[in-house]
Amino acid sequence: DDMGFIQQLNQYDAVADGSDNFETRYIVADTCSLLEVPLISGAVMGYQGQLSTFTPYLGDEDPCYRCWHPEPKGGANNKSCSESGVLGAVAGIIGSYQAAEVLKTLLHIGYSLSGSVLIMGALENNIRTTTLKPDPSCRCQK
Repeated sequence: DDMGFIQQLNQYDAVADGSDNFETRYIVADTCSLLEVPLISGAVMGYQGQLSTFTPYLGDEDPCYRCWHPEPKGGANNKSCSESGVLGAVAGIIGSYQAAEVLKTLLHIGYSLSGSVLIMGALENNIRTTTLKPDPSCRCQK
């Protein structure tokens, strides 16, 4: 039930999410936002991975997960990992970055990915970050 899930998440200082579908991601992200628990979200699809930290409760400059993905993606982007495939090495790389981000968040050290997204492409051998701005129309900004 929802209350059990909320009570369970409320026990943690941070949540690392790597679920493979938007429905679960929204539930986890909304609950973390409500409980003011940092969310470190990692995603992989094929040969690419993405990572960000979400702490919208810290201020107007911090976006939430829904600022990034207001609605579930349609078509091929809405497939689960088992349907679309994932290069295992990409999951390992994003998972390692995610673990580092959790530790940085808990220890309050280094540069947080809150307000930015790390994007990794295995085929191109590149890793870059891009800015993620809060969506003024998002409910987390109200």
